[in-house]
Amino acid sequence: MDTAKQTQKEDAVNLHLPNKEDTLTEEMKQEYINNGGNICPYCKSDDITAEDTDYFGSGQSTRVLCNNCERYWFDIYTLTDIQEA
Repeated sequence: MDTAKQTQKEDAVNLHLPNKEDTLTEEMKQEYINNGGNICPYCKSDDITAEDTDYFGSGQSTRVLCNNCERYWFDIYTLTDIQEA
């Protein structure tokens, strides 16, 4: 791909991405949760990867990476129930 076409592609993608300084809004968080945590809350890509998981008290957090916009966030899980095995 020539340089001009690559630049146009990058510009088109960047129009839909927040600045790296942008933070998650409550609306972005709620949309992410409502979608089952399956899309990036920033760029809406479904190309996301769960990484490191940390356990604490009655919950855990998992670092998630968007492979499209390269933003990170943490999914937070808490113990809400148990089931007999």
